[in-house]
Amino acid sequence: MHEWLDMFRQEFVQRALVGALLGGFLSGYLGGWVVLRKMALTVDAISHSLFAGLAVAATTVGFSAPGMLLGGLCSGLFVAGGAEVVRRTTRIKRDTAIGILYTVSYGFGLMVLARHSFRLSIEHWLFGDIFSLAGTDLVQLLGWTQCVFPILVALERPLALCCVGEEVARSIGIRTRCLKFLLMAALLGTAVLNFKVAGVVATVSLLVAPAATLYLLTDKFALLLWGSAALGAGGAVLGVAIASVLESVSGGVCIALVQGCFFLCALVFSPRYGVLALLRKEDHYCEESFWRWHQPPGAALRKNRRLEGIGAEPQ
Repeated sequence: MHEWLDMFRQEFVQRALVGALLGGFLSGYLGGWVVLRKMALTVDAISHSLFAGLAVAATTVGFSAPGMLLGGLCSGLFVAGGAEVVRRTTRIKRDTAIGILYTVSYGFGLMVLARHSFRLSIEHWLFGDIFSLAGTDLVQLLGWTQCVFPILVALERPLALCCVGEEVARSIGIRTRCLKFLLMAALLGTAVLNFKVAGVVATVSLLVAPAATLYLLTDKFALLLWGSAALGAGGAVLGVAIASVLESVSGGVCIALVQGCFFLCALVFSPRYGVLALLRKEDHYCEESFWRWHQPPGAALRKNRRLEGIGAEPQ
């Protein structure tokens, strides 16, 4: 027990816990919008597409923050913008174009790493290396959170109207294209800065799993957003704590597993939308109406008379 406590007193573990807290909080809050706008597959594709830009930046300018951020943004914009161009100019749908472009970008990143014999293993790129976070990385995460989070909170109502219906939001003067661009930019920047925290794979878990878990537990809009932020931060910190104890598993892997366990628990035990709740659900009036419509004429009347006869008092 004392060995574990001494481990959490080490600076690199403390930096990892703070980084998980910041990255998980902002990713969870953004994940609420991802789930509401049904962008989970798009986020998955764009997160993987960052791999090429990060690989090119790492092999040319090193792990400098401006270079990594610029490389990741260029790669993500290539996939997202290219898919939009293909959608507007051809008969190919946007999801099809994203599926093609992100696989090309991911393969190009792997080729770059293979040709340069990079010192980091593929696991570090896929799941991050949270225990190597430096003080500058935490400053960048904190600065990005302080920049993006107040804007998203201030624009919460217009973004909610866009989720309900873009046509309705556009009819009352809301610039839906600007809001979508802002949300995409926030997602790209968060995914790039979460590279060391969770890698390009576990970042998807932080952006999708907490919000999907809360989506099974609540119907309230505000609780979905803030609960996702709290669950993302708590799950990320718990994953780092487990990784620091196990020592043989990376922090990104533990974060993804913890978030997945939270989601599975909600999927099974959610009081309203869980599997057990659906199995215990009683027949609804619509099912009774469906039965009546499919019975022979007079069946419902005979059933009601029989029930009345059972409940009637003997003369």
